[in-house]
Amino acid sequence: GVILSHNLTAMMVSPFLVIFILLLSILSYKRKKIFTIYQLIFAILLGLGISSFYWIPALMEIKYTNVFSQIGGGADFRNHFACFWQLWETPWGFGGSAPGCIDGLSLKIGKLHLMASLISLFFALIFLKISRKNVGLILLSLLGFILSVVFTLEISRLIWESISLMAFLQYPWRFLLLVSFFSSLLSGVLFLFLKGKFKYFFAISLTISLIYFNSQIFNPQTIFSRNASFYTDPAYLKWTVSKISDEYLPSNFIKPNNYNETPSNIIAGDFADSDLLYKDKKTQR
Repeated sequence: GVILSHNLTAMMVSPFLVIFILLLSILSYKRKKIFTIYQLIFAILLGLGISSFYWIPALMEIKYTNVFSQIGGGADFRNHFACFWQLWETPWGFGGSAPGCIDGLSLKIGKLHLMASLISLFFALIFLKISRKNVGLILLSLLGFILSVVFTLEISRLIWESISLMAFLQYPWRFLLLVSFFSSLLSGVLFLFLKGKFKYFFAISLTISLIYFNSQIFNPQTIFSRNASFYTDPAYLKWTVSKISDEYLPSNFIKPNNYNETPSNIIAGDFADSDLLYKDKKTQR
């Protein structure tokens, strides 16, 4: 599912998933639950098999596309490391990522996420006997959280430069996706130590607090009063939209320099010896 939704996210998640599977396999082997290991292997092969129609062509045919143009330039990872203080507090904005510590978007993890994670670890250490059966999950979440934070910062630059594939990620702050996931897991550890109705009271209070303190981000920057015809206008589609992202075009594709150079027909080529039997153009749903 992750591979089909976003290949870069799949690349980030895979190392953490491998570590999780290895640890789970070791625990299953010690507990003589060999069938669990077989289930894990089957799940991996099944997942890769179901999504193979996407990732195999993506790897085999990457040389025929313009994907490598996305590496470097304005998307060079060296210019987009987060500053440590930005993870604690960054003003919410609608801009993009920029070199340095003044970005147009927020890179903060979230104060409630951080505080809940720290409180959970505090309780886990105090009540180690109670949490012993879940110590693997707690340690794995903590390790994942720390590594994800490190990968967003300049101190991980050597790793980024050593692993060439990481250049495709472009923005180190993409690892905030995993930071939020692991911080949520760590926050959930609190529920191991809460009993009775207080557990539900805490869950509701935490949820309400998250919504309340982040309510300002639900306000849009601009509201556009446009109808469907604006987005289906041929000139808008052929010139404005088509040049937004071109990494999947053939590497030798000739790009028009202005609207007048865009092709007038949706099917281009030499059809001297061929007949076009059917042509249809419509929006996708």
